[in-house]
Amino acid sequence: MYLETITKKNLEESKSEYVGKIGEKISVEADVYNYQIKETQFGIQHSCKLVDENGNKYIVNNIGRVVKKGDSIKMTAKVKEYKELLGVKFTVLYYCKISNIFNLEDDANKYNL
Repeated sequence: MYLETITKKNLEESKSEYVGKIGEKISVEADVYNYQIKETQFGIQHSCKLVDENGNKYIVNNIGRVVKKGDSIKMTAKVKEYKELLGVKFTVLYYCKISNIFNLEDDANKYNL
C-alpha cells in the first residue's frame, strides 16, 4: 500500500520524460544528485543519477570517472533503455564520453568567493 501511494504521487509530480530513442547517441547537460562506487566482478564502477534543467532523470551505471554530488556534467552517451522506478521515468545511458565537469563549490573555494 505504501509503495502504491508513493508511485501514484511520483506519477503526478514528476516532470521526468524519456529522452532519445534506444540506441541513439544524445548530448546531455545535467547535475549529479546521487553517486555511488560499486565493486563488481569487472572492477570498480562509478554509478550516478543525473537530472537536467527540464527535470528529466538519467541513470549511468558506469560513468568512468569520479564525480561528486552537485557536479554539472556535459557529455555524450547512448540510450540503453528506459526504466520507471516508483513512478519516475529514467533514461539509462551507456558509452558515456564526458567533455566537461563543472563544480560551482570548488570554483568558489578556488577564487575565494
